[in-house]
Amino acid sequence: MFLKFKKNNIKNISYLIYKKIVLFSRNKIFYTILKVPDTIDGRFDLIIFHFFFIHNVFFKKTDLEKRIHDEILNIMYKDFDSNLREIGVGDLSVGKKVYQMSEALAGRVNAYNKSKNNKALLYEAILRNVYGSKKNIDKKTVSIMVDYFLVNIKTVKSKKLVEIKENNDIFFDLEKFINNYKRK
Repeated sequence: MFLKFKKNNIKNISYLIYKKIVLFSRNKIFYTILKVPDTIDGRFDLIIFHFFFIHNVFFKKTDLEKRIHDEILNIMYKDFDSNLREIGVGDLSVGKKVYQMSEALAGRVNAYNKSKNNKALLYEAILRNVYGSKKNIDKKTVSIMVDYFLVNIKTVKSKKLVEIKENNDIFFDLEKFINNYKRK
């Protein structure tokens, strides 16, 4: 059966996916065990990190998937705007800051896209983009994030649009991943 999605359905699906990206990015394991800086920049980087998996599935695919991808970006930029205002960035500066954030998003997505098939390049991209502001991060922690990235590429790619819409488990379970990693 061919599903026809209305504009409202696209907005609802996109909002749900973005909400899951943000909620998953706030998992305390990232900030404790995986040592991502619990700062505005660290949170931003994890949102982009998880957005990439969705981008990888939806970008330049069917018309419906492109529309969902674009709507997720619209929601993300509105969220950036809202959060900047909430932390006190002045009205005249918000547009410039959102533009800078969109440039950072594009750069990170490009870096992940170029490195997703090369573990050494991916290691460098994650070190630079997720841990860039953190001094003396150990290689094992970055390697865990690289493996987590690779698992999520497969996990999110294996999901169907309807599953992503209805299923809370868009991403691989982080706690399960860490526990499996500890057993190695």
